Amino acid sequence: MQFKDTIDSFEQITPENFDKFLSTFGDYKDIESTFYYEITAGRIKIIEALKDRVKNNELERMLQEHIFENLWLLDPSWERATEPISFEQTVKIEFDKIEEGEKPDVRKGRMDLKYRKTSGKHVIIELKRASVKVKIAEIIDQVGFYIKAVKKQLSLEGKGYEPVEAICIVGVMPAEWDNLETREEDIRILEIKKIRVMTYQQLINQAYSLYSDYLNRQTDKGKLLQLLQEIENLR
Repeated sequence: MQFKDTIDSFEQITPENFDKFLSTFGDYKDIESTFYYEITAGRIKIIEALKDRVKNNELERMLQEHIFENLWLLDPSWERATEPISFEQTVKIEFDKIEEGEKPDVRKGRMDLKYRKTSGKHVIIELKRASVKVKIAEIIDQVGFYIKAVKKQLSLEGKGYEPVEAICIVGVMPAEWDNLETREEDIRILEIKKIRVMTYQQLINQAYSLYSDYLNRQTDKGKLLQLLQEIENLR
């Protein structure tokens, strides 16, 4: 009800009562923040459920089922995919061609690989099987073909200037990363190539940390949400 009243009040704003607009806009921002707090709290519950899956070695399958439609797990600013279905289908055809030419062990070691566009970014997400031992040089080589495929299609549409990045999710980091110098050098190369590598565990821990930090900074919004819920329960 409060949200509807705030929205309705926008229609009554005129140059003569601009002060009312400022007040109303402040109310709107408070309500919007409260709604986002509620969304974030819901996401925390999902992440906690996924953390339990890690203990049971089920996370790999769960992420395959959900990550492509819940990109916020990878980045809080990423919501639903925004690219037209036709473009995604065209990219998938190109991806299938690349996959056909890959070695059997490469295909077998991959759970899934898909393209998405979100928040103005073109993203390729690859899920490696948790049991696969990866090497950075191989990741760069394999993912590079898919990045080129997306860039090619963007160029055909006059959008070749738009950046493309890739995220590769693995079970464990490469053994050679035990050497700090090698790790730092590989990370620099990956940054140049616009490729990120993270483990399933890191993905969940990072998402949990980011959303938890937000909730901790917004405790006042949590109190407002609780108050609104209590009022709703009294009706």
